[in-house]
Parts: sequence; C-alpha cells; structure tokens
Amino acid sequence: MSLFEEHTIDSAPEKSKKYLEGAQKTLGFIPNLYKYLAESPAALDAYMELSTILQNSSLNVEQQQITLLAISRENGCEFCVAAHSMIGTKMAHIDPAVVEAVRNGSSTKDSKIDALIEFATQVVKQRGWVDDATVQKFFDAGYSKQNALDVVVAVSLKTLSNYTNHMTGTTTNEEMSEFAWSKDRN
Repeated sequence: MSLFEEHTIDSAPEKSKKYLEGAQKTLGFIPNLYKYLAESPAALDAYMELSTILQNSSLNVEQQQITLLAISRENGCEFCVAAHSMIGTKMAHIDPAVVEAVRNGSSTKDSKIDALIEFATQVVKQRGWVDDATVQKFFDAGYSKQNALDVVVAVSLKTLSNYTNHMTGTTTNEEMSEFAWSKDRN
C-alpha cells in the first residue's frame, strides 16, 4: 500500500488535470506514474517538460527509447522498463529482440547501440563521474558531445520518474502488462 494517492482526473489538483486528460485522450489510458506525479503539479510539469526536451534532442527516437529503457533497467524501475518496452516496440518500432536484450542486460549485437547503453548505464552507476575512457569509447562509437549531454537529459528524466515510482510503489498499468518486467528476474 502506498502512502501516496493515485489520482484520477477528478481528484487531481487543477494544474495537473490537463496532463491526465491529455494522456487519456492520446493513449486511451492514464499511466499510473502520471496518477502519482499529479499530486505535485510542479513534478508532473517537470516530467512533461523534460520529456519534450528529450524528444527535441540530438538523440533519435530509437536512441531515446533505448537510453530510457537502459536507465530504467539500471535503476530497477519495473514500471518504466515496461513503459519504454511498450513505447520502443509499438511506437518507435524498435526490433523486439533489441528491446529484450536491453531488458535483460545483454548485448544487442549492434556495437553502436551497445555503446549507447553502456554509456547511459555508466552515467547512472557513476552518478555522472564517467571517466574519460568511457566517454571516449562513446565518441569512438560515433556519438557526439551533444549526444553525451542529451544522455544526461535522459538520466534527469528517468531519475524523476524512476525515483517517483520507487517511492510511490507505482504498478504497471494493465495496458502495458505484456511488457511487465521484474527487477528480481535479473
């Protein structure tokens, strides 16, 4: 049982309602993360703004979803692993084998994608104190300095959502159940 309220459109603070209504209209359901973030209009607004900023970054849609998935896996966030598995597969049209490899922490068999995953994971593990050799390996795989900083944007976004999910005990929506993941299986 969570100490936090899982808001509905009716129970949410007024400034959060537009996001819940937008999700319901666009997705056909409200992600449980949004229901908890709604408690703080500032937190929900920050999440939405960072999402938009990342969408407009130097990382393409596939790279964004792989990065978000890898970070969520590293942080053990069951909700976000399921969400980005679904988004990656159904909306970004990433090969399901690649999504499954990221979920399992195994090689995708694509050195450039693996370099992105390794870099994003090291940024999380090292709390940003990534050594020059790791950064250079990322650059050698074909990524730029801008890409590196945009990975930090993704880490910022996932820190907000992953930590919220951990604190509130967010469960995976039924609509995402086919992509459910457990941190205990790995």
